[in-house]
Amino acid sequence: TRSTAATTATTTTACRGAAPARRPGRGRRVASPAAAAAALDGDDGAAARPRPAFGSLVERYYTQMFKVDVGGEPGCDQYANMHSNRLFVVGVAPGHPLLTRGAPAVKVDFDPSGEGKDLSEQVVSGKRKRGGKPLGDDTVLCVVEAADGEKYRLRSCVRGKLMEVNLALVERPALITDMPATDGFVAIIDVKVQNVMEAQKSLLTLEQYMALRSSAS
Repeated sequence: TRSTAATTATTTTACRGAAPARRPGRGRRVASPAAAAAALDGDDGAAARPRPAFGSLVERYYTQMFKVDVGGEPGCDQYANMHSNRLFVVGVAPGHPLLTRGAPAVKVDFDPSGEGKDLSEQVVSGKRKRGGKPLGDDTVLCVVEAADGEKYRLRSCVRGKLMEVNLALVERPALITDMPATDGFVAIIDVKVQNVMEAQKSLLTLEQYMALRSSAS
């Protein structure tokens, strides 16, 4: 996996530029991506906080899926884990240079266009989740700046409606590199039932991802 990071150019295009989450409408905090996804689905039963690794609670509650070279940038891998309620939790995968280069995240900007369209200010309400921003499978969600000055654009990976972004990353950006699979998740996305199969086909399974990155190392 580390060898893929060496191919990452020092540019600010494409790829450049999973802790407590909050309910839509800036409500109370929930304990983890699993609890956040459950809360968005109307289930307040929060699970125990998982260890900061790609496993444990993630394995129990999610179908783990991955997208490699996101935005056409080599090594910029992301996960799009599907919860049992059809919500996808998106974040940084093990092969991403944010994790392989060893430089912690120091800033997360949810206004990637710089046009005042800050996704962290989105308010979603009601059972129909009104107010959620429609996303393509390559929509830029945020720009993350690392301590070494590199900037990375993190994308949606699946087509659907944005339920929320992880507001904790604004104040504690290092969560994205310290606890990428859990408290450092980036966003939660609702995918329509008729589009779930399409999303699954566009992503790699955990086994496929690990085999791909292992063969490249």
